[in-house]
Amino acid sequence: MKTKAIFTTVIIGCLSLLALAQKATVRATIEPSEIKVGQQAKLTLQASHDDRTAIIWPAITENIGSKIELVKQGKIDTTFTEDKKNISYKQDLLVTSFDSGVFTIPPFSFMYFSGNDTITIFTDSLLLYSATVPVDTLKGFKDITNPLEVPLIIEELVPYILLFLIIIGLGIGLYFWIQKRRKKQPEVKFEPIVVEPAHIIALRELEALKAKRLWQQGQVKNYYIELTDIIRRYLHLRFSIDATEMTTEEILHALRLTDCSSESITAITRLLRLADLVKFAKAQPLENEHEEAYKQAFIFIEITALKGNETT
Repeated sequence: MKTKAIFTTVIIGCLSLLALAQKATVRATIEPSEIKVGQQAKLTLQASHDDRTAIIWPAITENIGSKIELVKQGKIDTTFTEDKKNISYKQDLLVTSFDSGVFTIPPFSFMYFSGNDTITIFTDSLLLYSATVPVDTLKGFKDITNPLEVPLIIEELVPYILLFLIIIGLGIGLYFWIQKRRKKQPEVKFEPIVVEPAHIIALRELEALKAKRLWQQGQVKNYYIELTDIIRRYLHLRFSIDATEMTTEEILHALRLTDCSSESITAITRLLRLADLVKFAKAQPLENEHEEAYKQAFIFIEITALKGNETT
C-alpha cells in the first residue's frame, strides 16, 4: 500500500508539472545554420502563452555564445488568436561570426508568472557552422592602395558657418535676457503650507511618470525604479512603513500587518516582484506588462487611499 501511495503521488506531481509547462512554450531557430566568415544568419525567438500568463523576454547581449556576435536586434511582434485567449511573440536577431568553426548558441531563458510563482523555461541550444572563404594562392598579392584625397569645397563649410553665427546670436540674446532679469526685483511671496494626503501626492507623481514616457524610449530600468520609488514613498506617508530601506519581501510582510485588503496586497506583490526582475536580473518585460505594472500601482493607491473621515 505504501508503494502504491508513493507511485500515485509521483504521477500526480508529473501531471501537475505538465499542466504548468503548457502555460507557455518557447522556441529558437536559426537560418541558415551554415555561413561564411562575416556573413549573417537570422536567429528567431518565439514564445506563446495563454491570456492568464505574463512572460518575461530574455535579455539579449552583444555576444551570443562563443565567437557569435549580435548585428541587429529586431522588435518583438505580437499576435493574438481570434478568441484573444492565446498570445504569440516573435523576435528576429541578425548574428554573425568572424571566426571559423562550429559554435554553440546556448539556450535562451524565458520567465513567466504562474500565481505567485516565477517559472523559468529554456529554448534548445543551436549550432552555427562558420567556414572560411577559400583563397587562391596561385594569384599574386597586390599592395593596398592609398586613400583618395577629396578637395574641400565651400558647400561643406556652409553648415559650420551657420552654426557659428547661431551660437553667437544665442550668446548675445542670452546676455541681454540676463541683464533684463537683473533689473527686476523678484517678489517674495509666502504661501501657506498645505499638507496633502499621501494618495494625492502619489497619484500626481504617477501622472508625471507617465508623461516622461520612459519605457517607450527604451529606459525600462529607470521606469521601474521611479515607479517603485513612488510606491515606497506612498507607503511611508500612508502607513508609516520605512519602505525605502526595505526589500520587497520585508515590505509585503509589513503590509500584511496593516489593514490592507488581500486584493491590494496582490496588486502590489506582482508589481514589486516584476520590478526586482528588471532591476536585478535584467529582465525585459513586454509592452503590455509595463502598462499593467502602472495600472497595478494606480489600483493599489486607489484601494488604500484614506477616505474623508479617516485619519492615519
